[in-house]
Order: sequence, then structure tokens, then C-alpha cells
Amino acid sequence: MLGQIVGELVASMLGEAVVGTLFPNWFRPQRPPKEGVWNASLGSSAVFLAAVAAMFGGLSSIGIVTGRNGSPTWIILVIAVAAALIAGVLAHRTFEVTRRRHL
Repeated sequence: MLGQIVGELVASMLGEAVVGTLFPNWFRPQRPPKEGVWNASLGSSAVFLAAVAAMFGGLSSIGIVTGRNGSPTWIILVIAVAAALIAGVLAHRTFEVTRRRHL
């Protein structure tokens, strides 16, 4: 078992060395994109999706608390969670793209 772990570590180090030698610019971090037409509305989109997620989450939680545990309630909850995750990604991306209005 210890031999397998050491083998994995050695293989990983050798693989990174070979890739780093063949492609030297492969692991360089990308610069954040400039503000532009497509990146200007990321914050607004994040706020809109967060509001939709809050409404759907509230609706589904009311349904679950009142005992309506049917399939539509869980589907609405899944939509709310997905919208909240996408809103979080867009909000994080907003901080990478723009330096304005960080409250």
C-alpha cells in the first residue's frame, strides 16, 4: 500500500516535470479579462439569479414545512440551489473582472 502511494507521488512529479518541460507556459495563471460588453453585466446577472433562488427556495421551503413533499416541491428546490450556485459563480467572477463598486 505504501509502495502504491509513493509510486503515485513519483509518477505525478515526473508527469509535471515532463509537461513543464514540453509546455513551459501551461501552468501560468491567466490574467483576468478586461471589462467589456460581456463582462459588464455579471454583477446584475448574479443579483437577479440570487433573487430568483431566494424566491424559489422560499416557495419550496414553505411547501416542505407545510407537508407538501411532492415531486414539484423538490424540483423547485433543486432549481433554487442551481440558481444560487450559478449566482455565486457569477458574483465571484464579478470581483475578478471589475474593481468598481465593491461594497
